[in-house]
Amino acid sequence: MFKLVRVSIAAVAVVAVATVLLLPGAARQTTVEASGQGAAGASTSTLPLDIEAIKADPSAAAKALAAAAAADAATVGALLVSAAKSDPEAAAQVLNLAARQDPDAVGQALAAGPANDPEALAALGEFLPVTSWLPEQAPLEGLSRSSLGVWEKAGSQGAIDLVLVKLTKPGRRSDVAVTALPLGILSQFQERTAGATERRLEDSTPTSAGTLRSKLPAPPVGELVAALIRLTPSGFPVLDLIAGHVTFSVEKSWLDENGIHPWSIKFSVYDLEQRYWQLSSAKRVREDAERVYYSAVVPAFSTWAVLGSEEPPAPSFRVDDLAIAAEQASEGEPVSVEARITNLTEEQIAPILAVYLDSIADSAQRVVLGPGEARTVTFELQPREGVHEVRLDRLTAELTVGPAGAAPAGGAPADDAAAGAAPAADTGGQSTDGAGAPVGIAVGAAVAIAVIAVAVAVFYLRRRASR
Repeated sequence: MFKLVRVSIAAVAVVAVATVLLLPGAARQTTVEASGQGAAGASTSTLPLDIEAIKADPSAAAKALAAAAAADAATVGALLVSAAKSDPEAAAQVLNLAARQDPDAVGQALAAGPANDPEALAALGEFLPVTSWLPEQAPLEGLSRSSLGVWEKAGSQGAIDLVLVKLTKPGRRSDVAVTALPLGILSQFQERTAGATERRLEDSTPTSAGTLRSKLPAPPVGELVAALIRLTPSGFPVLDLIAGHVTFSVEKSWLDENGIHPWSIKFSVYDLEQRYWQLSSAKRVREDAERVYYSAVVPAFSTWAVLGSEEPPAPSFRVDDLAIAAEQASEGEPVSVEARITNLTEEQIAPILAVYLDSIADSAQRVVLGPGEARTVTFELQPREGVHEVRLDRLTAELTVGPAGAAPAGGAPADDAAAGAAPAADTGGQSTDGAGAPVGIAVGAAVAIAVIAVAVAVFYLRRRASR
């Protein structure tokens, strides 16, 4: 009996050692979200990202955020996840201010944090347009890596660094001619319409009907024009175009001289039918000594304006109720993706919406919405085999695609704001992202070790007694 007690004590010791070795690793995953040491030695433990500090002094919080993000983007990203879930409006305010200080560092922190957390991304996206900063992978020439279709290089010249077109089948000689229009064709005149000053664009380019356009309205007041560019496609049928991906650049000197906010750059087209400019945010990609590069996904080609403003744009629409017709499908089969789009303004808008597969633009469409109007839009995807992340604006969902010919299993619509994530338990404001699974594994391992140890002890003593 005494030996049994000794062996049992040994078993308990094994459990204790296992707990010490396994549990702290899981616990540290939550601790690092509250404090950390930057790669350059800059501490982020004093970063004023709590909501009260942001509201008390947004400018000071923005400067601290930009500096800390430059030192340790990963830790700041984890803090941003908590801030976005707690008060996304206040978080959006400080992020807009911080982006003026260091847009690249702030973008890296957002990429490390909210971009990887569906709940935080959905919450933050209601107050901070995601197109300007959410990471993307630029398409590569050749067969699309994530869905059916082929990407082809179609042009580059001047401010247009690269034009790629995604086609249903290869074009004969795909080309998008780039023509820079002189800014001198912009003229200003006074017009007493709601007491505003309106600028108009004198453009004598023939329309498709053969008539001449004149006095086209320039972009809204507050939007400055960096470039006017005409993109003319050829070498492929228009109906074969799934989407275009345009990379363009803006001179740093123009940005600095006009006080342009880094997240305010837009690649916008004038709608001849609706008679207004479609303002579409562009994504900041990179910079060199003289220029900053941006990208935009477009559904068609026409005359485009590169615009910028002193303040970043407020959200003009909201995406809700992202749903995938089947969460599992077979390669080559069409999969419908739906979402509800709501116009948040009192004016008619026509946002360009792009759906992404694994952070790569898959297709795009323009949606015309009247003041306050909401409607459901549908995208049809043909994803390749694999597990894919589907994203439309601020919402994401997962799609599993089996080999061609496999019988797909039916799936329920993807969840909305949390994009399929289960509701988070009330943790009193403490972040527990990623900690539940490691803790459960550690406890399970400790219990298993205890059971094995006791069983070995019992077996040993019974064997001794039988001798």
